[in-house]
Amino acid sequence: MRIALLSTDGRDDIVEGYIKFAERFWPERPWPIESIVGDPEGSYSQRIISYLKSIPDEVLMMCIDDFWPWPSVNQPAIDMAYEYILKRKNVGAIHLLPCTSTEPSCPDLPGFRYIGVQDADRSSNGAYLVRKKYLLDITVKIGPTLNTVQ
Repeated sequence: MRIALLSTDGRDDIVEGYIKFAERFWPERPWPIESIVGDPEGSYSQRIISYLKSIPDEVLMMCIDDFWPWPSVNQPAIDMAYEYILKRKNVGAIHLLPCTSTEPSCPDLPGFRYIGVQDADRSSNGAYLVRKKYLLDITVKIGPTLNTVQ
């Protein structure tokens, strides 16, 4: 698995700050952080699509550069969520921070909520374990509405 960090404004310097925070507050992080940056005037949905098509992973952690891993990260909880999503093809994503979803809570993962593959709750707040195909489908579908950074 890998952590994909989207910089919505395309700035490398913000991504560097996120990685420094991750090293400080998540020192035993087992996965690499890869950044999705690029032209701040261009389409960040296209950057996501290109990135997702370039990786082999079925499930990844997707983060936005504004959400820092602070004050700590619960690695065992993330590991449980990762196993949960791998075993259930109907789960499109698991929100790792509090969220609102039309799907029920994960009974095996207290404190988490999952987003079903057909769920319309697509808030970008926080970090998710997400199925690559689910994220690709969403990005292709709503990409034109997110075409440029405001």
